[in-house]
Amino acid sequence: LTNGTLALNKPSLIRGGLWVMGGGTLTHSGPQTAETNKIDLKVYGNVAVEVNATVNVTGKGYAAGYGPGYGTSGDYGGRGSDGYSGGIPSGPCYGSFIAPTNLGTGGNAYIGLPGGGAIIMRVDGEIRHDGTMFANGVDGSYNNSAGGTIFLTAGSMLGFGTLQANGANLTGHGSGGGGRISLVVTN
Repeated sequence: LTNGTLALNKPSLIRGGLWVMGGGTLTHSGPQTAETNKIDLKVYGNVAVEVNATVNVTGKGYAAGYGPGYGTSGDYGGRGSDGYSGGIPSGPCYGSFIAPTNLGTGGNAYIGLPGGGAIIMRVDGEIRHDGTMFANGVDGSYNNSAGGTIFLTAGSMLGFGTLQANGANLTGHGSGGGGRISLVVTN
């Protein structure tokens, strides 16, 4: 994948490897009201995310007002803040912290923004990551969304790339809860 965007919404099988080259973006569709779309890859071979390439599902999780961690702010791996004193409490944390697969909950239904999506890769060979992988909630002014998931399993991993599943930053009230990142090396 070079100088373009590819959206993979359903579980996919890739034989021979996946290379996201500089200028390329791998993503999934969103935001969504049900946990439907995810990057969910089984790769027979190696995966490379090169410098200036990205796997980015920021804002592709649950839409504002949706998700199992819904409250004043969106929650997933960590709890968001209670936007106003006496407001609706922040929602519960949910999903596995060992093998996370869930989308991040959206922020407040009235003024919130969508949560982070999900990047799940099971790779027989090596993951070489020198680009970026983002599953962040979308930053906003009030009652923000939760980060999503990055769950990578591979024979080996190397590189100097960036991984983020951050809850949305606040500029007003109610930061979003953090997402989850899990890395599993099998060899």
